[in-house]
Amino acid sequence: MPPGIYLAAKLAMSMVFAGIVSILVMVVAAGTGAGRAALIQWSVLFVLGCIRSVAFSAGSDCWWARCEGQAAPAVINLIYVPMASCRVVDAAAHAAARHRAAAPLWPAYHLLQLAQSVVGAPERSGVGAHLLALGGMAAVFFIAARRGTGRFS
Repeated sequence: MPPGIYLAAKLAMSMVFAGIVSILVMVVAAGTGAGRAALIQWSVLFVLGCIRSVAFSAGSDCWWARCEGQAAPAVINLIYVPMASCRVVDAAAHAAARHRAAAPLWPAYHLLQLAQSVVGAPERSGVGAHLLALGGMAAVFFIAARRGTGRFS
């Protein structure tokens, strides 16, 4: 199978599972009364949930294709765990200046900004800039993964 098709199939499956998880989270939020949003907001948040999977899955595939053997999970954890534990997605409000400066380098930051714009909270740089940043990151990761995966074909 051509590496590009293989990676595209992985991204598609990632989007399917992200969509299922997004629906489950929305059902729980609506069922508990924690989530109050219009139907259009729920719909856009669902699409964002699916888009999220593309950026993160492409990034994971990129590192998987570049690592030897069983090293990929460790390398991916070295990237994603600091992002989660340092609260990079909330860096603008909670972290030091150096974290605020680095926050736009992470896909999670742009996803947070897009989600905030959907629910009416202020976001930075405009929706188009965040969509462009996410698309650019996903494309770079996908191309790098495609080139790295080519060595296995």
